[in-house]
Amino acid sequence: KLLGGAFRTRVQPYATGFYRRGGLAGQEDALVIEAETHARAGFRAMKLKLGFGLEEDRRCARAVRRALGNEIRWMADANHAYDTSTALRLGRVLEENGYEWFEEPVIPEDIEGYRRLHDALDIPIAGGEAEFTRFGMKTLLKERCLDIVQPDCCGVGGLTEAKRIAVLANTFGIRCIPHVWGTRIATAAALHLLAVLPPTPPALVPVEPLLEFDCSEHPLREEVVKEKITIDSDGMVAVPSSPGLGVTLNLE
Repeated sequence: KLLGGAFRTRVQPYATGFYRRGGLAGQEDALVIEAETHARAGFRAMKLKLGFGLEEDRRCARAVRRALGNEIRWMADANHAYDTSTALRLGRVLEENGYEWFEEPVIPEDIEGYRRLHDALDIPIAGGEAEFTRFGMKTLLKERCLDIVQPDCCGVGGLTEAKRIAVLANTFGIRCIPHVWGTRIATAAALHLLAVLPPTPPALVPVEPLLEFDCSEHPLREEVVKEKITIDSDGMVAVPSSPGLGVTLNLE
């Protein structure tokens, strides 16, 4: 309510994780098993961690898509692992396999590289988690480097600044899907931000934002708050409705 009122009370999450436990190469089978685990838990969208070499990324991107079919929405995150030409080749593979966005394909400082990828590829380019305040996002938006801007409300300057960035992105017709990382305090904060974001861009059938939901193993992420933030039987996450962020600290 303090941020202007909710457009929604539940948000669709996507599972993020897919870290390499058995080495950097030859991990297709392990990634498929992890994806199947997330699907059984109720997730209908997932983000694959890439950046381990072009051929390895190609195999893994194809393997998880083939194993789970078209019922799962897939995104990909390279964590700025590549130069522009390599990212372009990988982006074409992701396009062929129906991925919904290509996140941080090159280093954040490579504005020209982002612009080249944005102009050359049909897959939406996402980024912005490494920028701070609306002033840091300004160039990415003004130069049309992104299709999806990803401010992290825990790093960009708080909930209010993140909302300013979302409004600025909407002015440019660019979607805002916040980056989420950290404990469930961060998840709760992101849910309130997601609740107040209007569907963007304006359309007859608007695109709803998604919640990045970290599924990697890290017990402190869960135990730092008393409440559990989980997905429901419909594969959605409810925005906490109790005072403040809706979670209380476990001081122990």
